[in-house]
Amino acid sequence: MYLDAMEFLEEERDAWAPYETLADLTDAQLTQPVADAHGWSGRDLIAHMLAWQGTALDAARELAVNETSATIVRMHADWEARGGEVVNDEINATWGTLPMT
Repeated sequence: MYLDAMEFLEEERDAWAPYETLADLTDAQLTQPVADAHGWSGRDLIAHMLAWQGTALDAARELAVNETSATIVRMHADWEARGGEVVNDEINATWGTLPMT
């Protein structure tokens, strides 16, 4: 729990630093799998961040006016039924091939 707003903001900023370094990579570098990232490439990571940010935004909109979120219920059911690897592969197929600019 944070008692100081600046402490929270500084920690948040620091937590995003690794993602910000992706902006400095070339397209070729972004496609290279990284062993320390479980074999994911920078492109994979960006694709997943975009997809899950969209899901989080949809859920936030629903929760702003309802006690539950159909998006969260649907996402959990899909994850359980088909498994994370299938869902992740679909995210990569949908988002991972989009141009970076």
